[in-house]
Amino acid sequence: ATGLKKKQLSRQVETLTSEYWRLTGKVKIPIIVPWIIKECTEEHPTSKFMIWCWHICNAEALFTALTEAGINCILVTGENTSPLSRSDAFNPIRDPDSPTRICICTIQAGGTGYTIVPGPSRVIFAEMYYVPFLLEQTEDRVHRKGTIHPIHITYCALTGSYDDPLLEKISYKKK
Repeated sequence: ATGLKKKQLSRQVETLTSEYWRLTGKVKIPIIVPWIIKECTEEHPTSKFMIWCWHICNAEALFTALTEAGINCILVTGENTSPLSRSDAFNPIRDPDSPTRICICTIQAGGTGYTIVPGPSRVIFAEMYYVPFLLEQTEDRVHRKGTIHPIHITYCALTGSYDDPLLEKISYKKK
């Protein structure tokens, strides 16, 4: 009976941790949206942006908030694109003449295997993942042959949230 209780407790802890992680991303959205709007409209009005999320619901919430603010965005998730059509889904952010300013994508849907250049010069991680290699692969989507400008990468972290242990885990795994 003790082994069964430990497994049940372990599953509960895992479920709560996952929910804490998702909610951390959700809480950050109203904080980072005004900053992204300012970055996009005032600080870097001609730049294109790539915003990475882990949770689809948070990517969708960012897309809705930025679209409602009048910013031309595209959303790429595993739910709204198939693996075969996904490369083409990035065309508006790659095209320097396209009015699309921001591509919001989940790390799982576009973090590996795609080349997103010449596209964005600003990369924002609204959410992170605990595997440094996957984050580096995700960064590399815009660091490819054909990149025509410097790439600026920002990781959004919220102190006192799940981001704290996540950053510790990332730092530990990088060693």
